[in-house]
Amino acid sequence: MAHSKTDTFYDLTPGCIHRAFESAGLELEPTITFLNSLENRVVRVQDVEGERWVGKFYRPGRWTKAALLEEHDFLEELLEDDLPVVAPVPLNGGSTLGCIEGIWFCVFPYHVGRPCDEVDPALAYQVGHLLGRLHRVGQDGRFRNRPVLGPQYWAGQALQVLEKEKVVPETLWPRYRQTVQQLMQRVERAFAQAPNLRIHGDLHKGNLLTSSLGLKIVDLDDCGTGPAVQDLWLLVSGRDPEAVELRELMLEGYQAVHPFDRKQLQLIEPLRALKFVHYAAWLAKRRNDPAFVRRFSDVESHGFWRRELDDLEQQVRYLSKSD
Repeated sequence: MAHSKTDTFYDLTPGCIHRAFESAGLELEPTITFLNSLENRVVRVQDVEGERWVGKFYRPGRWTKAALLEEHDFLEELLEDDLPVVAPVPLNGGSTLGCIEGIWFCVFPYHVGRPCDEVDPALAYQVGHLLGRLHRVGQDGRFRNRPVLGPQYWAGQALQVLEKEKVVPETLWPRYRQTVQQLMQRVERAFAQAPNLRIHGDLHKGNLLTSSLGLKIVDLDDCGTGPAVQDLWLLVSGRDPEAVELRELMLEGYQAVHPFDRKQLQLIEPLRALKFVHYAAWLAKRRNDPAFVRRFSDVESHGFWRRELDDLEQQVRYLSKSD
């Protein structure tokens, strides 16, 4: 188990970062730019020859070495199929995964792009087409060390985290726990009937980069085995007619290259509910990390958990009405 200093990345000094890149045969210029990432630490650097690179330093204790290598292998499979992803480069010894000061890391070539601001009709079809191709590769293999993405992972394990952290106020905890348990009972059968395959797992707009060169799908840190619809709904998550239309365009592009069972669309609202629980547990577990303290200063307040519970109960009521 990594110690707290490593968990909060205090050991990730500039000297440590430079040594990590040296293991990829790269001599860096002094400047290091930290990119927007809370779960891991991601840096952009430039070598002495003017080439730019990205280093990803994984939060200790979250993934095993085998699970991280499966992420890298999946990226390589996608790249070999000409998907617009970026795979890590080999380090000394040939592996794409290194370890420094107890922190696993990898090095990527830098690619230009900015996070997607919105999904318009043209982009919806294009993204759907890419996801169809990604899932076509995903169905041709299986993960052995990555999680199965479903109610037990997103809510069951999250409930265990919240119980251990004891951050939910005692006056709210019994009601919160009961609501999550009822949610899991309500949705487990639907998830059990949905086919699973290897998916990105967290394809929100921030993980879709756009540039004049086209799209890039990045950050497979949450990849796992799950239903295909998980990779579709986060990009277009609304319920309004415009969102439904955009989702249909995504499916049109998707189905041009890979079949999609439309029954999976019924999982979108359960997925939305499960995300509430998973997100709450994620914040609770990371709340002492200085990066989280600055951005989420009220995680330990009664008001925060009152709002979380209200939102979750509202979503569960919505599920009841839609049954």
